[in-house]
Amino acid sequence: MAHAVIPDNTGGFDSGMAICAHFRYAWVMNALSPLVSEHETEEAAVEYDRWFRAKVRASIEDPAPSIPHDEAMARVEALLRAAEERAGLKPA
Repeated sequence: MAHAVIPDNTGGFDSGMAICAHFRYAWVMNALSPLVSEHETEEAAVEYDRWFRAKVRASIEDPAPSIPHDEAMARVEALLRAAEERAGLKPA
């Protein structure tokens, strides 16, 4: 693991800042680690991976025309606004 050494404002080095940077780096790397699974079992992870790959493959092979990103996002925004209005979170 990389160790950060952070210069302080006096030209020296702040070992407290270096330790803080080290632990922050370690937390980020663990939070984003591909070795840490969000699934409870290996079987669940394998099943999810199989499902996800099938969805991606089906989407790639779908002959229907693609929807431009801006249009897709506008549709999602409209769905979210409607759901918020139904839940009474935003006025109509």
